[in-house]
Amino acid sequence: MKNRNDGISWTHDTFNPWEGCDKVSAPCAHCYIDRILRQHGRQPWGKLYRTGKGVWNKPYRWQNEIGNGTLVIGRNEDGSLKRHCNNCGSTTDTPRHLAKCGTKPETYIRMFTCSLSDFFHAEADEWRPEAWEIIRNTPNVIYLMLTKRPARILTHLPKDWGDSGYSNVWLGTSIGDNKSVHYADVLRKVPAAVRFLSCEPLIEDIADNLDITGINWIIAGGESGSGEEYRYDPKSDWRKAPATGRRTMDLAWAYKLYMKANEAGVPVFFKQITSARSGVGADRLTGQVIHEFPAPPNGGVWWIPSDNPPTPPRRKISADERKKAKQLWHAVHIRPDEPMGKHKRTVCGLPTRDFTTRSMVGGEVDCPACLEGWKEFGERDAKTAFEESKKRWEAQKEGN
Repeated sequence: MKNRNDGISWTHDTFNPWEGCDKVSAPCAHCYIDRILRQHGRQPWGKLYRTGKGVWNKPYRWQNEIGNGTLVIGRNEDGSLKRHCNNCGSTTDTPRHLAKCGTKPETYIRMFTCSLSDFFHAEADEWRPEAWEIIRNTPNVIYLMLTKRPARILTHLPKDWGDSGYSNVWLGTSIGDNKSVHYADVLRKVPAAVRFLSCEPLIEDIADNLDITGINWIIAGGESGSGEEYRYDPKSDWRKAPATGRRTMDLAWAYKLYMKANEAGVPVFFKQITSARSGVGADRLTGQVIHEFPAPPNGGVWWIPSDNPPTPPRRKISADERKKAKQLWHAVHIRPDEPMGKHKRTVCGLPTRDFTTRSMVGGEVDCPACLEGWKEFGERDAKTAFEESKKRWEAQKEGN
């Protein structure tokens, strides 16, 4: 699989089982999810959206790609994963098997979890157990969970979390100003394989007030985004901040944090300076790029993307299926009030990016109405389907 970090340089990929959030502190003022979710036709604040099957299955695709030379082929009677060893051909119940085969160390990827939301958001309580199940079944995916709600972590961990947590889950919290430094104290009380802080956007000098005892990794960086650059005033109401813009980070603030971490033996990832574009100036702190990470578990190694990563074989979609999917797309999914060529919203509310020919043919679209339309489309023409779609949309508007 390809390295797809969505411009977030400290992760290999992102996993968003749900999208949407609420602003809770000053660092949230210019959050990038506002731009991304609006581009997808979704309201970024005040509501959470569950994503489709294709997104939820992403960790399994990674596990099959890098899972210690094994391929997941099913489940045992006790629910554990059943694997096929690519090295010796045997079936094994544990990723430790390859150690006996004398092959490479286990390979891991870093997966930023809920980059477009918050894993511990209250509105996601109903979906979270399902996400924990996926996490348990994908041991070679390291889930980086970054939250602005650390007080909710302890009460929303799975029952089998134990005294040290899952080895493939790193828990982090965002601290960008002095009013949020106490988040580290809350995080410190949570058992975890790795605890980390994201001091980005760093909009104040926090080093003197931040206790990094029990913290295993620190990410730091300035704010990026369009609009004018300005200096944050802690006495102002951050909720009244301009819609666009970025707040200045003094390099001295980041350097103090870097030196404090160095003295404590904590690895640091310096992402960027304050800039319109993300990732600018990663070498400005000391003259060289500082991209440090904690070691992966079990003596493993981090996955390194190749220039030409292998593409797994995919079932060929027939011309007939492709034509049918295109017709259904235009006849059923698109809201009639959307202008042609500007399709960003659908009748069911799912973003258009969830609808591809392959996802519809494979039945991976997480919308019963859309799947029903796919199955029944052969029995009706496009015009009839469009009229039904229009009626549903009108009824939905009247209901609101």
